[in-house]
This record gives sequence, structure tokens and C-alpha cells, in this order.
Amino acid sequence: MGTIKLRRGTGSPAGSLEQYEVAMDVADKTLYTSSDGTDAVIIGNDTEYFLANNTISGLTNETLIYSGRIQATRINNSANKPLTGIEITRDLGSDGAVSGYEERVATLDFSVKSDATNTNNAPQNIYAGGFMGGSGSNDASEPHWIGGFTYDETNPSDTHTIFEGNRIDLTINPRVRANDGMDIEDPDADLDDAVLNLKVDQSGYNRAQLMLEDSNGKAFSMIGEMDTGTHRDKFIVSLDPENVNSPNNVTTFGGDYGIYYLKEYNTINNPSIEMNVFGAKDAFRLRIFDDYNSGSPNPGPLGSGTFPGYGIKPMEIHTSNFQVHAKSSDTGTDRVLEVDSTEVMFEVPIKNANLSADPANPQNGWQYYNTTTHKLRLYANGAWVDLN
Repeated sequence: MGTIKLRRGTGSPAGSLEQYEVAMDVADKTLYTSSDGTDAVIIGNDTEYFLANNTISGLTNETLIYSGRIQATRINNSANKPLTGIEITRDLGSDGAVSGYEERVATLDFSVKSDATNTNNAPQNIYAGGFMGGSGSNDASEPHWIGGFTYDETNPSDTHTIFEGNRIDLTINPRVRANDGMDIEDPDADLDDAVLNLKVDQSGYNRAQLMLEDSNGKAFSMIGEMDTGTHRDKFIVSLDPENVNSPNNVTTFGGDYGIYYLKEYNTINNPSIEMNVFGAKDAFRLRIFDDYNSGSPNPGPLGSGTFPGYGIKPMEIHTSNFQVHAKSSDTGTDRVLEVDSTEVMFEVPIKNANLSADPANPQNGWQYYNTTTHKLRLYANGAWVDLN
């Protein structure tokens, strides 16, 4: 078998090669070639694979059909994921971080080549982003991690991490959108370790953790607040959080309309639970409806076109003591009624119904004030009698 003896020397022959010449650095056992007489490109060395450890300026796979691809396949089983088909490696050259994530990572970048007719006005790469993988600290106190990033549109050197995670945590930085529903499951969840945990960095009644909106805008937000200063835990449903539909000629704010549920524990051994309603200038109404009942009654219990097919039903309150307080001033209330298992006590005068004649279909125990005779009337033992 014949051999070809190349030009040999020590060190890179850059600047000394003729066009198309090949030379070898005998000290490093590295093979060089030149395409134009000025460069010195490495084409091989003494490693296991040809070109394995050298930097390649471009790896191109071009085809005239969309099904063209670069493919590297290794048949193995799922238990040996490190034995991959394509592996991207970065040699750090030194130990990793002592603690926390090692910032030097291996990345897979994506770019798009624009053409001269594009808005860039010249062919150039548009950098989209890519994937990155890194190690934990070299003392194994942090797990290995993988993430995705994107570049700033106008500054490719400015990257933004859009997600990163390890075997314990996944962090997502932008908003998450699911166009066809999303299922989240955690079979080990309990009361203080929920399936979904929403958290903000600051505490306050206006720090929403959950926002719901439709095509017309943001409808309501949900807020959980632990206020240790005033000994109150709060759950707040805020309607119209952007304060778009506020009354005219008054000053209101986002959060002025909604319901606050409070755990009051200023006296730790005797906590209370409260429901406070804000923004109900006209009224706060509690309505109890049954199911649809096949569309009956119709048009509905509250007037034409209002909840057709739903009937109003009674409300039951089970408690050891029931009290009603009425407004006495802008900042205070007075108790007007108290009910327990033995008596009903009115704290204010009782006003009977004022009628000009006896009502029809009475029952024993009915009572009213007759405005014609100015008598207080009682229906007893099947007949009306005057009480004065």
C-alpha cells in the first residue's frame, strides 16, 4: 500500500500554506489544509473520530424537499437515556458552582435566515431561541436541570428564560395559555400541599393570584391574603378588578366591588369567620333557586325573561343563636332581632301590617292594624277579634 508524505512542521501553518496544500503539525499531530492560501483549517487530529474534537463553522443539510432532515439514531431502551442519538456537550474546563445552578450550560439554538426582500433589507440570521441543559453544583446539592430560552427581538445578546426545571421544580416565566383545556393532577395533594398553588411575592387585598376574563374584559380576581399584623386571613373575590364599570361621579378603586371572607383571630382562642360585601350600594341579594324543572315556571320567578324555568326556594339557617343588626350610622350598627331555641326578642318596636280590611284566607295567629277602625286585630279560633 502506498503512502503520501505531507509537509510537516511544528505549530499552526496559518499564513504559510499555498492554496489547496495540506500540512501536519507533528507536535500536536494535527492535519491542516488551505482553500485560498491564507487560512489554515483543521481537518483531522489524533482523536478517535475524524473531526470529532474540532470546531466546525457550519453543518449544513440542504434539500429541495421539505422532508429533508439530519438524523442520528441509536437503538436503545428507555432506561439508558444518556446513550442518546444526538448529544450536545460543553466542556466547562473547571469545576462547576459550589452551590446553586452552574450557569455555564450546553445549548441548542434555533435561527431563521431572512432574505433580502424581508423587512431586514438584507440576508441575516434571525435568532429565535433554543434549549439549554446544565448541571447542579459539583457537590451534588442541586439537581441537574434543563430549560428553554428566547432572544430579545432587537438584541440577540439579551436572552429570556421562558422555562427551566429539574426533577423537583418547574419554573415558567411567561403566561401559560392552554387553548383546549388543561388537566393538573397530584395524587399526593392535601390541604396544605395543593394540586395548584398560586403565589405572589407581596401580600395585600389587591394582589390577585387568579384572574378570570372573557371577551369583554377581566371579570373578577381571586386573592388570598395572610395578614398577621391585623390577625386576619382573607379570601377575596373582587368583581371588575380593573374598575371599568364603576358608578359615575364617585371615586372607586379596583377591589371596591366583591366579597371578603375573613378569619378573625385577634383573640386566638376565639376566632370568628366573616363574610363582608363591598360596593353593594343598592343591595346585596341572596336568592335560592331550584333546578331547571323542565322549564317551569316560565318566564321565571323574578319577572319576564329573568331566570326562566327556575323557581325560588326557601333558605334554612342552622345556628345556636341568630341575630340581625341594622345600620345606626355610617360606621355603626344596632342589634334589632335575636332568635334562639327558646325565644324571639325584638330590640325595636314591631310594626304590624296596615290594612283597611281583614285579609282573605286568614289563619289562626294572624295579626294586623286596621286603618279604618284603628284597631289592632287578631285572628283567633276562626274569627277576627279586636285587641284594643
